[in-house]
Amino acid sequence: MAKDTKETTTPKTKTTAGGFPSTPISVEIMAPNGYVLFKHRSERLRGRWSVTNEIGKTSSKGLTAMPDIDGQYVTLDCTNRSLEISDPLGQDEALLERVNQIHEDVFSTSVKPIPTIYNTDLSDDEIKSVLYEIARWVTAGTARVTAGNVPSVEEVAHMKGNRYINYFDTDPSAPRQEADPDLRGSSGLATAFQLGQK
Repeated sequence: MAKDTKETTTPKTKTTAGGFPSTPISVEIMAPNGYVLFKHRSERLRGRWSVTNEIGKTSSKGLTAMPDIDGQYVTLDCTNRSLEISDPLGQDEALLERVNQIHEDVFSTSVKPIPTIYNTDLSDDEIKSVLYEIARWVTAGTARVTAGNVPSVEEVAHMKGNRYINYFDTDPSAPRQEADPDLRGSSGLATAFQLGQK
């Protein structure tokens, strides 16, 4: 009997003209009882909370009854050029009520869900920058994919657009996007001179 030589391959992710994923992708922030810095929006995103990550850190006995809470979700729809950051705690009234009862017993304060953030009309540069950050979170294990296929950092690098960089560098000579010349330091002066000759 002849062996079946047909190979099975993983279907490739469908992409748009710019190479961006054509279906929305969503990730949950997984930093244990902590935060991830979303550089593109200069915001801290809350990670997944679990009492198991508090063992040995707190003497607040009441926290042992606290349920696990999903981290914030980041959803990027490249086709519709939109970004959504949502807090699942605001979508489950029963969970929020239970969390608030425990939090008020232990800390005498309530918990409020983080308001949902929507961004629309994203440019190619913004999409590429957000995709790059999401890919880095997934690679580092600080986010897990909940929908779609997140490209690798290397794949994002070959996509359309000019990614933003040096978000928090206050040096006016620092490049703001990956294709910008770096005018810092002595080599930067030479680069500036060369640019002036063009």
